[in-house]
Amino acid sequence: MLTDTTRRGMSFLVLFVALVLGVSLTTEAAGLKYVQNLVWPSDVYAFQTAVDGPVDVVIFGSSRASFGISPTRLDLCLEDQLERETRTVSLARVYSTGLTWNKLARYVLVDDKVPDVLVIGVTPEAFNDHNHKNDMIYAHEGEIADVPAMLAASSSYEDVLGSLAPLARGPEALALILSGRFDNEARLRWLMLHERGGQFCSGDPACGDQNQAFEDLQDYRWAKWAVQREELLSVERFSDFEAGEGLHHAELMELLDWADENEVQVMLVNMPLHPAFFQQVPPETYMEYSDYLWSLSREHGLPTFDGNLTDWRDDKEHWLDPDHLGRTGAMRFSDELCAAVAPELRK
Repeated sequence: MLTDTTRRGMSFLVLFVALVLGVSLTTEAAGLKYVQNLVWPSDVYAFQTAVDGPVDVVIFGSSRASFGISPTRLDLCLEDQLERETRTVSLARVYSTGLTWNKLARYVLVDDKVPDVLVIGVTPEAFNDHNHKNDMIYAHEGEIADVPAMLAASSSYEDVLGSLAPLARGPEALALILSGRFDNEARLRWLMLHERGGQFCSGDPACGDQNQAFEDLQDYRWAKWAVQREELLSVERFSDFEAGEGLHHAELMELLDWADENEVQVMLVNMPLHPAFFQQVPPETYMEYSDYLWSLSREHGLPTFDGNLTDWRDDKEHWLDPDHLGRTGAMRFSDELCAAVAPELRK
């Protein structure tokens, strides 16, 4: 038999769980999902609350898209091509996948913030249903309604914990708001409010100092790569690669449905990788990734742009590390991407 103390303890536990879940449901419904400790590399909440529409182009993708595509540089080129003002915004999220993009689109691309073109920067990890960061992706991108699907897709104890995180996200969001810690990434907030996201900007006199300061801050990246990543990359990220079958694929299909419903043209951009990174991707993995990418393009009528066909990809001066472009690389790549985006905005 249960003692009175045990019953009271169980009742308290049930009430506590119900309270936490209630707070999480309320904050999610109130638009506070992206008030998170994870802000980098885009201040999505600033976009939600302080950036007005309309928007012509939105950029999704991982940190590679945030580093490699400058919204203001892209706009300078698009405005020259189209002879009108355009507005591009980067909402790139670290280690993003179909789950990331579908939730972002449905949660923040609403009303006049629905773009004409949605550019998604991709590399093999983005399509891998066994992504090495699934625990973090589930925790930060999933919503309460996604918990059963994320649990079913989990392949580790860490994935399970990440899948359950949305149930308790509400108290975290409230604590961050009350403490004022949710907007402590001042540089990212400035970039979103004044330069519409990304890591490098153009056209504003302040951008020169910003871009140089950020490159100086990231100067450690090549050395870190040499010490920590080169020998581990193929095992850590690509030993269990599968595209087109699991949760991230299903979420991407939902995103494409959303795009059709909202008359948004999705463009897939194969983000450039320096040869030092590229050679660490197993050939069979890159073949499977390429097959999946081009099948998406054919079956869903998605225009594509391949950033690995550039003639400057092996120039180290364009890179902060083997998979993130630096200032000069971002400006050059944004100009080249412009030629592919402009025709989609003329339609």
